[in-house]
Amino acid sequence: MRNKSFLKKVCGQAIYYSALAFCFMVFFSAHARAYIDPSVISYLIQVVAGLAIGGMTVFGVYWAKIKRAINEALNIDLEAKKEIESDDIHVDF
Repeated sequence: MRNKSFLKKVCGQAIYYSALAFCFMVFFSAHARAYIDPSVISYLIQVVAGLAIGGMTVFGVYWAKIKRAINEALNIDLEAKKEIESDDIHVDF
């Protein structure tokens, strides 16, 4: 028990000081008049697209789990309406 509370305290302090450092850098930074290369924008678009695709994938996985849990809670059998075909292969010579 003691180790878990210590870990929570250390993680909480790390998050607090990280947020404090980020706010300090954002609010007290000097303006940089710099050139942004077009390739940087291309990388930025790729990062945003990757995050969006990854987020949608995670959402889809959890959405399927939520739907399955709801169907089980309401006793809805989605497999009952499906027609099952046999895997038999018939060959006539």
